[in-house]
Amino acid sequence: MMRILSLLFMLLAGLSEHLRRARARGGLLVVNTATFDGADLAAYYMKQRGVPEENVVRVMLPFNETVSRRMYDEKIAAPVRKTLNAWSPGARSAGLLLVHGIPLRVEPPELSLAEKDQADKLQMRRQELQRQIDGLGPTPRVRSRAWRSSRRRRIPR
Repeated sequence: MMRILSLLFMLLAGLSEHLRRARARGGLLVVNTATFDGADLAAYYMKQRGVPEENVVRVMLPFNETVSRRMYDEKIAAPVRKTLNAWSPGARSAGLLLVHGIPLRVEPPELSLAEKDQADKLQMRRQELQRQIDGLGPTPRVRSRAWRSSRRRRIPR
């Protein structure tokens, strides 16, 4: 009986230590330092929630709602990925918080020359097929055999 109680105590002690570390880890804040509102808001959030300084990723971006794919990859995704990879394996964040000033949208990636050429060819092919379809005129309405047989008049016996 004493063994079971000591085992249960060790299990609870280990669990509470794990929960304490998880709470201390907090969330990951991504802050645009180019805006005063974002930096002030992040400082207030960190103070209120007890978020440690190592959980803050500071980036410098123009204050726009949309950012290019290249800028997103270089200025936002890379620092966030670096911070998350620096954490010990198995460590989890409570969440990712994008503070005011971080762009809302990311533009699609730019096409390479080969991809642009392929897209132009596909667009021309689409237009050609549309002209062929338009030249056919209205399509006749074709009924299936099952539809025709269901419409036949049944003679009661």
